[in-house]
Formats: sequence, structure tokens, C-alpha cells
Amino acid sequence: MKNRHWFTLGLLLGLFLNLFGIALAQKLSRTTPIAGGPPGQGFLGDYDSGLVNLPNSAPAVLTASTILVTNIYCHNVTGTSLVTITNTAGTAYISAFSMVGSSTQQFINGGKGLQLIGIKWGANSGNVNCQISGYQ
Repeated sequence: MKNRHWFTLGLLLGLFLNLFGIALAQKLSRTTPIAGGPPGQGFLGDYDSGLVNLPNSAPAVLTASTILVTNIYCHNVTGTSLVTITNTAGTAYISAFSMVGSSTQQFINGGKGLQLIGIKWGANSGNVNCQISGYQ
């Protein structure tokens, strides 16, 4: 008999909270910052550049923020292209990497990642799409 009362009380409490919109947990969306990165490095959340067509020029600034890069994905649509990714000071991380047409390349920086103070990137053709992810 006692269990039945607890069940009824719990059911009524659940309905009350649901009807009056009282949230018991925070709803996370993709825009909600999530603390991440290796412990003690001070990164506040995820970084994702989205898939971007690289400029057909000398490397152009993608971001001036400090990024802990964990993954770089590039896809060359057609023809051979040279891809260059540097920090904003011009120190090359990927320098004139040759990609043949209809190919993909993924650069993984493991658990620690690679810290870049700003990111600049470019290709010698307009055929390359890349995405960088990590922490900022």
C-alpha cells in the first residue's frame, strides 16, 4: 500500500513540474559552449570552422583566436592543388601539401592537439574544401 502512495505522489509531482515548465536539467544545443580540451590548458569550448572553400591565394586569416587543433579534414574536388595552413605569424603547419583531384586528406593531432595562435589557410586553386575542429 505504501509503494502505491509513493508512486502516485511521484506521478503528481512529475505532472506538476511538466505542466508549469520547471526544468530539472539544462537543455544543451549545438551553440551552448561546452568546456573542453586537455585539463589545465584554459580552453573554454569546442571550435569547428565548418566546411570552408579555401581561398585561391596566399593563406588568408580564418580566425585570430588561439585554437587547439585536433583534426583537419580537406577534400580536393578536381585537379592537383597545394594546401598551406599556418598560424597568423606565418609559421607553417602544413606547407604546400599536394592533393590530387577527387581525394581527401585528414590530419589528426591526437589527444593533445596542436596549439595555433590564429589560423591562416589557402590553396593554389579554388577546388579545396577544408574543416578544422578542436578547442578554443
